[in-house]
Amino acid sequence: MVAFPTVRVAAIQATPVILDAEGCIAKAVRLLHEAADAGVRLAVLPECFVPLYPSNAWASHAAGFSGWDELWERLWENSVDVPGPLLDRLAAVCRERSMFCAVGVNERESERPGTLYNSGRSACARAGA
Repeated sequence: MVAFPTVRVAAIQATPVILDAEGCIAKAVRLLHEAADAGVRLAVLPECFVPLYPSNAWASHAAGFSGWDELWERLWENSVDVPGPLLDRLAAVCRERSMFCAVGVNERESERPGTLYNSGRSACARAGA
């Protein structure tokens, strides 16, 4: 019979630092260290944790671009490049703490300014995986 090791997993429910990518990443780093201290080997952060979840309560109106330019500009400025330096910081924590994490982000396409994706595929993993 094959034995499978027990793996501790954390679904981290946390509010992002709204429209502040640096603040979101700093908070994620802290939360990942706390999870690792508790023995977690896989941590999952919320959808669009960086820099906010575009709630349908306001995003459908903002999609019309009428009067929402400042919001979209701030959202673009605080979205992440994949790969990029902000997610590299999370990957460094994962390597250091021998863990995996997945995080939802607003991903920008720098070659096409203005294009954003609500990406759930952005993840970082420990070295050697």
